[in-house]
Amino acid sequence: MINTRGWGLSFAQAPPVNEHPGSVLGRVWTSPASNINSFRSDAWTDLAARVSAQGDPTKLKALSVELDQYLLDQSWFIPITSAAPKLATTARVMGVTFDANDTPTYGNAWLTA
Repeated sequence: MINTRGWGLSFAQAPPVNEHPGSVLGRVWTSPASNINSFRSDAWTDLAARVSAQGDPTKLKALSVELDQYLLDQSWFIPITSAAPKLATTARVMGVTFDANDTPTYGNAWLTA
């Protein structure tokens, strides 16, 4: 498929981890219906639908491998790096943790004197 908007590089926060792979297929970067690269493909639409509908973990694992391979083969969406979560606070804030989506959680946070 040809990118009709021109070639470029987009930087964005990574999709959530430890979630069903279908949860990222509706995002602006990877949606088969409307992504920032204008990439359209019947094969992509079919694969995304199969991944999104699958609930069996064993079958989902095989589909996830197929999904990864498809994205690598098409090369229109390639994660190039990851970064540790960041949070700007005063040095007095302690006990902040991050969940599987790198979202800060404050349930055990406290302020030091």
